[in-house]
Amino acid sequence: LQHEDFWEIAGLVKPWVLEGGYWRILSAPFLHFSTPYLGIMVPVFGIAFPYIQKIAHPLYLPIVFLLSAVTGNLFSLLIFPNAAFMGPSGGILGIFGFLLTMSLKLESVPKNFTLLILKYIVLLLLAGLTAPLVLDVAVHLGGLLMGMYLGVVLVNDGEPDLPYKASPMVKFLGVVCTIVILGAIGFVALLFLADFVSLQLAL
Repeated sequence: LQHEDFWEIAGLVKPWVLEGGYWRILSAPFLHFSTPYLGIMVPVFGIAFPYIQKIAHPLYLPIVFLLSAVTGNLFSLLIFPNAAFMGPSGGILGIFGFLLTMSLKLESVPKNFTLLILKYIVLLLLAGLTAPLVLDVAVHLGGLLMGMYLGVVLVNDGEPDLPYKASPMVKFLGVVCTIVILGAIGFVALLFLADFVSLQLAL
């Protein structure tokens, strides 16, 4: 498959979204074909993930990732309606935004963690500004704002034990969002399989 195939099959190609391909808002976060993009996002998230596990219950992550990824894509659709994008950076920025809000609200979160998260957010936002062909700053902004909002809504002030526990409702939503994420990944995989089969039949 060529890079162009990724855009055509499941990327957030805005004109096609506006023509009725709304499902691309959900499919686009689960694929990418840019080495520079992966070179930026994967190390940042990989370094931060061990810290994330110490702060928040794991079922917060699918909720924040999914809603932030979708919100980031909607921001991009509104701000840059003629551009195209694919990748999980809206969801990743949302997770960092959620953790930033959590670290500011909870006294039990170490202050060095807050500074670490701030550094990652600034790094990714600057990367979006300096590499607009690789990273979409509107996706980053939308995902970050949604993540921060979820931190306000889902996290209560205080000094609880860490990792921050999930309520039964959060656990339920976390499972639902995990199923949606897995379903979206499966849907994207089926699209690529169908495209591959059609190409083989055309030979």
